[in-house]
Amino acid sequence: QLEAGSFATSYIPTTTATVTRAADVASISGSNFGAFRTNLLEYSEEFDQAAWTGSTNVTPNTSISPAGTTTADTLAISTPGTWLLQSVAIASNATIAFSVYAKELATAFALVRIANFTNTSYRDVWFDLSSGSVGTVDGTGGDVVSAVGAIEQSQNGFYRISVIAVTSGITDAVARIATVASDGSFTRTGSIYIWGAQLEEGSTATDYIKSDVN
Repeated sequence: QLEAGSFATSYIPTTTATVTRAADVASISGSNFGAFRTNLLEYSEEFDQAAWTGSTNVTPNTSISPAGTTTADTLAISTPGTWLLQSVAIASNATIAFSVYAKELATAFALVRIANFTNTSYRDVWFDLSSGSVGTVDGTGGDVVSAVGAIEQSQNGFYRISVIAVTSGITDAVARIATVASDGSFTRTGSIYIWGAQLEEGSTATDYIKSDVN
């Protein structure tokens, strides 16, 4: 490309004649750019720590993580009603993004719940770690208004699963994780690998930020 000007602009294909196009216009959408973010969770890679309720269901450092280190943990839940969970303080009426890296082990299905502190209002999202797909989305109550799930392939067989939830009037949110038998099921069974959990205020799951104790 040869053009009149002091710098090279985006490429303009030509054939037998010159081509003029409109000026380049750059734009950024969403809240993933130029925003200060904080991982509100404690011990984001150490699910056996007491900061995580249900940590007794975790065996630490059992698999190669997406980062290439042996820091991924095994989550094995077999008791009805049991979750791995952590509660964090959030701004009132916040949109929050929870994400965690997960990999199939003895079961292919993971369930993520974003709830209020009393677990009376929540939104559930099921994930298939075999096919890499988002399953059923369900829930109740007005404190957690809605949720959308997403899944993205990562390294070493992991997917990054995320839930974007809209809250109303609450200043505490609880992120819950469980292994389940199938899409839409609450039957606790089997095990999965997990690594790198993050909960942040915003409408997108941004790049992972490792946290220890806050």
